[in-house]
Amino acid sequence: MVDLFKAEWRRFMRLACIVGAVTLFLLAFMTRMVDLLQQPLLVYRVGAFIAAFMGILLAAVQMAMHRRPNAWLYLLHRPVAPAGIAMALSGAAACALFVAIALPVLLALLGVEWMTVRIVDARHWLLPMCGWAIAFASYLTCACIVLAPRRGMVFLLCLPLAMLAPFSGVYALLVQLAVVALAGGVLLAFFKPNLQGMPRSPIAHVTVIVLMQIGVTIALYWALTLGTEFGLMAIGRHPLNGIPPSGGYAEAERADSATLLRHGIGLAPAHALLREQAGIAEQAAWGPGVANYPRYGQISAPMPLEIEDETRHVRWSFSHDHGAFHGIRLTDQSDAGWLGRDGIVQGTLTDADRFEQPPLVFEDRYLITEHQLYQFDANDQSMHLRVNFPDDEHFTAAPKTLGGRVMILGSRRLHMVNAHDLTQQRDVLHDEYVLPLDGAIDNMGRVDVAELLDGYLVSFLHGRQSYHQDVAAWQTVYRIHEDGRAELLNRRELGRDYPVWFRHLGWWASPVYYGLQHRLGWIASDDAEGLPTSIGMMIATLGLLCLAATAWWLSAVRMSRTSRLTWIVANGIVGLPGLIACLLLYPSRERTAKPVLPRTASAPA
Repeated sequence: MVDLFKAEWRRFMRLACIVGAVTLFLLAFMTRMVDLLQQPLLVYRVGAFIAAFMGILLAAVQMAMHRRPNAWLYLLHRPVAPAGIAMALSGAAACALFVAIALPVLLALLGVEWMTVRIVDARHWLLPMCGWAIAFASYLTCACIVLAPRRGMVFLLCLPLAMLAPFSGVYALLVQLAVVALAGGVLLAFFKPNLQGMPRSPIAHVTVIVLMQIGVTIALYWALTLGTEFGLMAIGRHPLNGIPPSGGYAEAERADSATLLRHGIGLAPAHALLREQAGIAEQAAWGPGVANYPRYGQISAPMPLEIEDETRHVRWSFSHDHGAFHGIRLTDQSDAGWLGRDGIVQGTLTDADRFEQPPLVFEDRYLITEHQLYQFDANDQSMHLRVNFPDDEHFTAAPKTLGGRVMILGSRRLHMVNAHDLTQQRDVLHDEYVLPLDGAIDNMGRVDVAELLDGYLVSFLHGRQSYHQDVAAWQTVYRIHEDGRAELLNRRELGRDYPVWFRHLGWWASPVYYGLQHRLGWIASDDAEGLPTSIGMMIATLGLLCLAATAWWLSAVRMSRTSRLTWIVANGIVGLPGLIACLLLYPSRERTAKPVLPRTASAPA
């Protein structure tokens, strides 16, 4: 086993060193241009995709070379168990991926730590292992696909997608290592002398089938969605392409503020003056844009946690370990100190200087955590707490200025504060007007506000989730009087731009997996109306058809009665993914009639 590992490692060592050197050069070059440790989530995902692609490419080359009949026979017919051979090959690949991916990242981190004044947090030291885990999990999955006897095993590529689970820090690494362990176990099950059969272990057999069905579910959902979208575009009936349907959510979402406010107010004669003012008044439009806030120890963030002080040419970057911003002078790359909750820190950082959680930065002056809004004053390098939300509400967007008011959109209310107080004072602001939201924030598309002579017009447009869920779409318009009273002027129901069957494609693809996601609250909006009875009946009918099709297809397949019954019942529940997996695992060439026994020759007389 050790000799096989050494031989395989020598085969890929030179290539791994070349790739590692190129990776290190690119990282060093990019580090001179930007701070790679403060990049948004998209940059980290691109890096993860490159690591996964390298793992897949290595598995495709290595296993395709060994899978050839003569090579496979030579590989396994030696005094080593198949599991030991698999561990030797995958161990050499793990070392190659470490040299090509993890080692360059580690050396780049050491270079930043020793040769610059930038801060390297403890979370950053997880990056080499995370990159290696992503690459190795992708390698193991692709190796299973290459060795598997069925082409449908390509759907096992869904396994690395589990590493996109919403965990952070050490927990994200633990999830990635769990995926590596699972993929490694599946590879050991496929690593056997007879490559034409499925794994014999019941646990491995069921695991492969479940993973395959999950992959089919994901592929089927996107195939149905994209196929429908492109089909509607081809025939010129797409609701979002060209002129949107009249009275629908897409039309309202694309309208300018004046038009949207006038339509929302309605045609009541008593509101004629308001409709006229809505067309000429100063307006502001924005919407919720912050869904997730970073946590301490989280490897990535939705946006760079940096403040650009153009007055003093200082860049402040947030450090998770210290809970404050570390400054670097851009003129000479020297240390500029620390910036905490109370401004510039003189001396050692204390707990009082530490932010409650890593803040998001807007306009280089607003620092927003989940419940607090801080304002940074570049003139005197001070920091002030301006808004403090209760625990049941969080910020969803940066402040928006309109005339003499600053509007702050929370998850439960729209707050309006005095703009003069925000710029001239340094105390915690108090609301002048508060308007409760009339729907879930995850379904809100936009907010439009117009400044009247004696108050404000406020429009809430709901229906952002109505394209792909059974969620209502509507618009409500309020008038806020000078004394703070909120008057509901009109509620306008909006049409659903997509047909009902399209909004439930997830249920069509797989009622079990999609229903589980709804139960866990991963995809369901708080404004969801539930599954219509007609769609439920259609899904039940589809389940019965899948059950009958499975029974007919497996009737000519040689398997035990228990296995056949399990397949039939499971596909009646799972639906199309189970049926497709069954068709791929038992193709038509393996379906036979009753076995034909050889005719016995009669004895000579």
